[in-house]
Amino acid sequence: MQSPMDPHVAYQYFKHQWNTANGVGEKRKAFTMISSYVNQGLNTVDTSIGQDEQRLKDDQRLKSKYKLKQGIWLHDLNTMNKVPNPALDTLKFFEDAKDHDCRYYKGWNKWANMSLEAAQPETLDAQKLELKRIESRVKKVIAADQAGSAPPPMPGSYEDDEDFSEEDTEDSDDDLVCLPEPSDSHDGGLDEVGEQGEELAQLYKRKHDLTQEIAFKYQLITAAVQGFIESIALTLETNRLEDVLKLLTLWFTHGSNEEVRQRLAEGIKRIPMNIWIQVIPQLIARIDIPNTNVRDLIHRVLNDVGREHPQALIYPLSVAKKTDDGDRSRHASDLLTLMGEHSKRIVDEGVMFSNELIRIAISWNEMWYDALERASRQFYHKKNAHAMLDILYPLHRIINPEQGNPRAEQNLTPQEKSFKNLNGSDLSEAFELCQAWKRSQANQEQGEHHLEGGGGGGGGRRGGHNLIDNAWCNYINVYNRMQQAISQMSSVRLEDSSPRLLVEARDMQLAVPGTYDPGQPVIKIHMVDPHVGVIKSKQKPRKLSMIGSDGLKYTFLLKGNEDIRQDERAMQLFGLVNSLLAHSQSTAEQNLSIQRYSVIPLSPHSGLSGWRPHSDTLHQLIKDHRVKTSVDPSLENKLTQKYCQCYEKLPLMMKIEVFEEVLNCTTGEDLAIILYQKSPSAEIWFERRKNYILSHAVMCMVGYILGLGDRHPSNIMMDRKTGNLIHCDFGESFDVARDREKFPETVPFRLTRMMRKAMEVTGIHGTYTLTCNDVMEVMRNNATSVLAVLETFVYDPLLNWRLKDPDTEGGAEMNARAMEVLSKVRKKLYGVDDVTDESLGVVEQVQSLIKQATLSENLCQLYTGWCPFW
Repeated sequence: MQSPMDPHVAYQYFKHQWNTANGVGEKRKAFTMISSYVNQGLNTVDTSIGQDEQRLKDDQRLKSKYKLKQGIWLHDLNTMNKVPNPALDTLKFFEDAKDHDCRYYKGWNKWANMSLEAAQPETLDAQKLELKRIESRVKKVIAADQAGSAPPPMPGSYEDDEDFSEEDTEDSDDDLVCLPEPSDSHDGGLDEVGEQGEELAQLYKRKHDLTQEIAFKYQLITAAVQGFIESIALTLETNRLEDVLKLLTLWFTHGSNEEVRQRLAEGIKRIPMNIWIQVIPQLIARIDIPNTNVRDLIHRVLNDVGREHPQALIYPLSVAKKTDDGDRSRHASDLLTLMGEHSKRIVDEGVMFSNELIRIAISWNEMWYDALERASRQFYHKKNAHAMLDILYPLHRIINPEQGNPRAEQNLTPQEKSFKNLNGSDLSEAFELCQAWKRSQANQEQGEHHLEGGGGGGGGRRGGHNLIDNAWCNYINVYNRMQQAISQMSSVRLEDSSPRLLVEARDMQLAVPGTYDPGQPVIKIHMVDPHVGVIKSKQKPRKLSMIGSDGLKYTFLLKGNEDIRQDERAMQLFGLVNSLLAHSQSTAEQNLSIQRYSVIPLSPHSGLSGWRPHSDTLHQLIKDHRVKTSVDPSLENKLTQKYCQCYEKLPLMMKIEVFEEVLNCTTGEDLAIILYQKSPSAEIWFERRKNYILSHAVMCMVGYILGLGDRHPSNIMMDRKTGNLIHCDFGESFDVARDREKFPETVPFRLTRMMRKAMEVTGIHGTYTLTCNDVMEVMRNNATSVLAVLETFVYDPLLNWRLKDPDTEGGAEMNARAMEVLSKVRKKLYGVDDVTDESLGVVEQVQSLIKQATLSENLCQLYTGWCPFW
């Protein structure tokens, strides 16, 4: 090469060589070419470049890009060659990349990600556990030597040591084992003690190696923390969710290490406060984390956020304060108190507003109705009177607060006073009977301590049973009255359910829920509509409206007896997915996205969900259409019963036969007809049908990755104006529905006959499949980003209870389950087939999923409420 090639031209040439290379050999050649040019040609060109500031910046950026390509390509080659730690020998390239241009986001970001990958932090706990077991073994050997006896047999590995378990490694990042050196415990040296000396020498060597490995891992983790902090500070995008969540994961997991903690404490000062707003749920979930250093840093960040953006923090802290966890509630209360020092009115209004909305969401009638149903199951089915009382006693205390607070009666709403007047005497009598039963049980147990096997206790037990039976007579009377009241409830008036909200919720400083945006004027609550609608469904959610300071009306679905915190996290994931789709050319051209809506938890069991205007559930649309056309809404179920009375108990082959016979007797065109008839013109119908197909394809792929189940027609809505599908209720995520014992879901997403017939003339073999391919390719190309978000969900202490096996408890079991869930998600993102365990391309993976979703063999096994015939 007589004269160096222009570096910009050379850069594009090397990229072309790499992208068109076939096989490891050709890619290795492309890597060698770019490395040779960087070492020779690029350095020569540097001396000929002018000295003006902009040219120097461009030069540094280009050199940084070259180093990035070297590191990325070497990492890919190492992966192809199955190198155990493919990132380790690439770190120098990424370090050079960020050093060449310290304002280059990609340089810092790649250095952070590769440092984290090279650290392999998932092995840290096992290494620290082995270190502790070595210490235990050393102590046993030394003690045996000093006593002049033989030490216990050395295990083949230290995993069988009964003195330690995986819990011993928790919060121990700073507590690394410091064993005495050989000379400290044996004055005569190791050579004089024979086999014991040899074993000690091996132990000390392994201890030294492990200590070095662990220290090196923490150096890499600290580097990753610094890299992510710089990445977050440099990016102009406020939705850089992936980097923030990765930083949080390192913070929560390794923040107890002193080096990591110091780097975090110094670095988070540089991160703008509005960045933290998008991860407030994750921060709030850890406000009671046991490690003091980690917890204090979290509280510091939340305090700073509360000082600059109190509107963003008031609702999440109110939820945490209402939790049953005493430590979490106390820490949330402390944070609210600190926030009240500078934003007292917002805090007072937020607490009042949240409490009163909960009051509206769950009336005393509904509270008691639900509790009596659960209590009856405990008493009559499980024969557990104590569990029954555990359910009912808290409610007895709620309706009789005046026993501990003389002013409590004044705080009751007219609706609550009416409940007490109607049911108070029955409930008080039932309470006294339950108390008498508890006293009789206590007396009976005391008597059994003094009588050995006497037969006189039976009468006492029978009498106690009669007391509970009599109490249930009262409870049943109350239950019947409530059942009638609830069935007739069609609306709620604020003057009856929350007069305080009616009076005080005017011209508030508090922002309308879900509207706060740091870059925009705050939309404050002007007033709340005094008439609250009640939706006719099982949970009776309320339709609540309020007027904002901008004069617009904001409508919400107010839910009670429902935990919507997982829905809030799902909206976070969908925000990331929408960002990925918008930055990919193939999906951006089609304007693909997931319909999102605001989700604001108010307590662990209630919350606000943004109202989706002119939208209905598929179940409601199909039901209304069938009623209008004089078709029985449950036609398929009745046909099933006609062919077989015990369909759910049939063998699989007979189920398939009945299922397909029912399909042959019905058309399944309801949804297609609805789309057509509700469109005022052919153009609008075509546009709505296209939107229906695209939105369905996106959610099928994203839902599959998330492991989203329970996609029955009542959890999928359609926007009547656009045709877009909108999903709700994300409680059954991470394949929980597929793993349950009774009626496990056997399909990856909903693609039933009715859904397919509503598509274009080619059905699924057209726009739907092509869109699925595009979306899956985007998800797989951004697997790291998606995994970073989902990892925070899986390990979130407020959400991961959904993953637990009710028969097991403890951190080890939970951690194993979380790892299993993430492993499944990782396999999906890498195209590993669920059945054959083979790695598939995007097209093959999508075809396999569609086949699973449409097989009669899978659909016929779903429970009736899922509506597989639809």
